[in-house]
Amino acid sequence: MLDVVIAPDAPAGLFSIGGATDNPTTPPVFAQPGDIFQFLITSGTTGRPKLVPRHHEAWCTITSIWSDAFQLTVQDKYLSFIAVNYSSGFFYLICTLRTGGSVVCTSGFDAAEFFPWMEEFRPTWFMATANHFQAILAQAPFHLDVLPNSSLRFVQTGMMTMPAKTESDVETLFNIPLLQGYGATEVMGSTSSPLPPHPRKPGSVGTALGSEIAIMNTEGELIPAGEVGEVVVRGPAVLSGYEGDPEATTQAFVNGWYRMGDLGYLDEDGYLF
Repeated sequence: MLDVVIAPDAPAGLFSIGGATDNPTTPPVFAQPGDIFQFLITSGTTGRPKLVPRHHEAWCTITSIWSDAFQLTVQDKYLSFIAVNYSSGFFYLICTLRTGGSVVCTSGFDAAEFFPWMEEFRPTWFMATANHFQAILAQAPFHLDVLPNSSLRFVQTGMMTMPAKTESDVETLFNIPLLQGYGATEVMGSTSSPLPPHPRKPGSVGTALGSEIAIMNTEGELIPAGEVGEVVVRGPAVLSGYEGDPEATTQAFVNGWYRMGDLGYLDEDGYLF
């Protein structure tokens, strides 16, 4: 057990970590791979919200894979304005911290403050939705002096469909790649566009990253590249089951694959559309 110590007059977000105080003679007990790390609640957009347990092993495995894919180092700084109670907001924060990088957490998204944040904190990357990016593009003409000194090396998007024009405008504005991701609370991140020199394909959410992705027909059979069906996922990031809801767990899986509930197809190179 570790104590998080926050001084009464400390700035927001500043804390220290110390040993357990309840019994100093007891050796520390470290978390085990199968221990639950957190519980997440699904959004409930297609049914009642469900409780998703997340284990330490899954978090360590998948954040390691994504950190490597993003080539994150101690030099990286993540600008965090996606609330960390969302799985994606917390996921990208952990990806940065586990590689020794730093995180700047704002109180939320503010389009008028975005470019001042860029100038003051000099982040190397951030995650945003299509709506955020459209608001950023609207503010850009008023902050052209900030752009030449941008420290960004890539940006990540997800949680909703990215219009092709918005994607192109963002990449042109910052002169960096915009990587599209795809996932869900139950599977964390499943796919992402790769960093250059690997290609990014318009309309695609990238290739599998830490999970297996396949397309399944209504009979529960996996189908070849180019054919449309339901997107299914399996791997270390996929939940083992909903907490206290075996019926929902059974309905969510087919032959060991988690059903995403979305239609899509894989091309010959493994890119998901």
